[in-house]
Amino acid sequence: RDALSELGLPAGFSLERRLGHSPLSEVFLVRDPGGEQRALKLLRPSVASDPRVLERWKRESQLLKEIDHPNLIRSFGELEVDGRPGLLLEFIEGASLRDRLRQGALEWEQAARIGVQVARALERIHRHGAVHRDVKPHNVLLDPRRGAILADLGLVRRREDPTLTRQGAALGSPAYMSPEQARDPSESGPQADVYSLGATLHHALSGKPPFLGAGVGEVIHRVMHLDPEPLPERVPEPLVKVLEVAMAKDPARRYSRAADLRADLARVLTGAPPRLLTAFRLRRRRRRALGASSLAGAALLAWAVFPLDSAPGLPELAGSSAAAPTGLEAGAADPAAGLDRETAGSAAEPPGLRHPDWVLPFDAAWRSALASGQLRRALDELDILAAQRLPRSVGPAFRREHEAYLRRAEEDVLRQAEALAVEAESILAALERGAGEQLGEDSYLDLATWEDSVEAAWAERRLRVADLPLRLGGSSPRSRLRQAADRLRNRQAHALNERADEAIPPRREGIRALLRAGELEEALANWSRVEAALLEWSREGRFEQARLDALRPLRPEQVYQEGLARLRGRLSTDPSEQDWLLAHIVWCRGDLELALDLMRPLVAQRWEPARDPAFWVEEWERELQIALAAAPRVRPGAELDPAPLDPAEQLAERWRKEVEDATVTVRAGGVELSWDAPHWGDEKVLSLPWDRVHWQLSDWQLRWSLPLESGSVPRQVRWMGQVEISKPDRRSEPLLRVGGQVRRGLGFQPGTEQVLEMHDGEVSLDTIPVGRVAATGGNRLVVRYSADPSFQPSRVWLRVEPR
Repeated sequence: RDALSELGLPAGFSLERRLGHSPLSEVFLVRDPGGEQRALKLLRPSVASDPRVLERWKRESQLLKEIDHPNLIRSFGELEVDGRPGLLLEFIEGASLRDRLRQGALEWEQAARIGVQVARALERIHRHGAVHRDVKPHNVLLDPRRGAILADLGLVRRREDPTLTRQGAALGSPAYMSPEQARDPSESGPQADVYSLGATLHHALSGKPPFLGAGVGEVIHRVMHLDPEPLPERVPEPLVKVLEVAMAKDPARRYSRAADLRADLARVLTGAPPRLLTAFRLRRRRRRALGASSLAGAALLAWAVFPLDSAPGLPELAGSSAAAPTGLEAGAADPAAGLDRETAGSAAEPPGLRHPDWVLPFDAAWRSALASGQLRRALDELDILAAQRLPRSVGPAFRREHEAYLRRAEEDVLRQAEALAVEAESILAALERGAGEQLGEDSYLDLATWEDSVEAAWAERRLRVADLPLRLGGSSPRSRLRQAADRLRNRQAHALNERADEAIPPRREGIRALLRAGELEEALANWSRVEAALLEWSREGRFEQARLDALRPLRPEQVYQEGLARLRGRLSTDPSEQDWLLAHIVWCRGDLELALDLMRPLVAQRWEPARDPAFWVEEWERELQIALAAAPRVRPGAELDPAPLDPAEQLAERWRKEVEDATVTVRAGGVELSWDAPHWGDEKVLSLPWDRVHWQLSDWQLRWSLPLESGSVPRQVRWMGQVEISKPDRRSEPLLRVGGQVRRGLGFQPGTEQVLEMHDGEVSLDTIPVGRVAATGGNRLVVRYSADPSFQPSRVWLRVEPR
């Protein structure tokens, strides 16, 4: 920190802290003369005079001046500090993708969205004739509002740049660089960025870099010669294919542009199959198109020699509506391929060329695909046609006719696609109705088998639903199938949950009575008649099953008669396991307080979900409260008083034992806690026992008063885990978050007393309604507070009432 204080910042700037560093530069958090936080990137003194480094620095600065994109870091100009060149950049408060991945891999939808955003930034960089050359998780910042932001353009290279690499050096991070960049960084183009983005997404999905090794040399060897580790099984197959194409070793088999990778990531997110366009596939399609053109030429020559109705062995090609073969097999076309504009139709044609003659080979190709139901192939054939360069000699009429032809052809394909979707969805609707009727009868349906039956019904009708949707936003029967399966799954869950709620609680009451009566064997036999499927939907049922499983190996005399000391020696050698089982044995014998004394210390330990001691402590405490309330009460100098203890007084007495710094009172049947000027510092968490079945949090209030002369307000105050007031800096707009709602412009007002309060779920600030919060649940009432240490509430109050 002493070294940082020696930085000679220009007037008006103030240094806050160091953010990070690299071998070439350091980054500091500063405030500009306007009070805004900025990131100051400075070259290290040791390299500030290196001409190559200065050239790269100048290139990054110039590119940031030219480009403004929401997914690229923004620049606010150059700055010189102590003779060191600097860039003043925007400060992104979010963590980098590398920091996020330290917590584990991302869900595939989140990784795909990040890929779309970074690809947009790369599109803009490539459009300016530049290549980033260092795309990696370290350089992807995650802003909560703008999403993924690509940073650090220090290795960017433009087409007009000289080679700016050391002899034999590979610029970039080895685990994410493309094979061609590893061989010769000066020759890497936009496809190298595509590869690096694919490698970054591979890391995001798997939780580790795509290539690891003992050193840089081993990593580069793996990059150039080996495949990355397989992605986890949870990643959908379409996304796996997209990343395989993005990380292909051969650039010809890789996406040519970031735009193509972005489009396929978007298609995967919307449920559409990816196109996987590469130069290799384009060349294959070009060869097919040239073959189709040769076939058309042979057909035209045959027309000149033979009359149409007598031409031996020729297909019927006349008429634009005929579905004529082209010499291509029905499935030969690659549905994900395309064709560039340098094909057979680009040459100059003789005057008088008619559009039907020129378009003939393409017409036959897409109509053949359409007639065989291959809609995606038909649309791909039309994409090939739309990419053709028209002959130079044709006039405006030819061009208008060509545009009209393309519109009509695409409408024909889309119309047939819609008819296919309607038929497929009508079959789906009928099968969903049948499945719903089955659920109404027995509440159980094998959904995997049901989905297979829908797919089989589509296949029986020869409906190629895999081709849909043809365009983003189009009809997708398989997407509708997933939605129908989710609806049936929810209906099944609801039906099973209802049956469990009806069957398990009364069955548990009978089991409890049998266990207390000493009828262990009868209790086990009675519980065995419970449907196993219902236990999945009943938390109480799963806990009862775990208890009975633990008691099952014991004999009745051990549970009800044998001494505890002697019995302990026969149980598990683990003391915790012994106490857990002994607590249940003691409960069966009717000693509830001893059972609680044995079970309470176990709550802090880790247990299987169905054996969590907290469940039994909560249930037995409630049982004890009921027993105490029903017991007669003895007053000094009086006979037995049959009046039960007041539940509110019971709860208040328990809270007084646990909360020393609050006032606990009983008022109008409810229990209230209040703190006057509490000294809580920056955080307070209080967990209070209650019976959530009988009590609810009805009101709370937080009061404060900020001095007017201080000129500063807290950056953030959070209350009850449901409300947050924030103002990150002096110039920021205040924000009030209530549940999932955000209100702008409402927050701290120095110089006046403010009240944040809730009544029956309605939250208000200074009597202004600001939203609703959900009812507080859980086994305990948890009071949560966090704020800047300078913030001191003047009063805190809350009230619980009987339900």
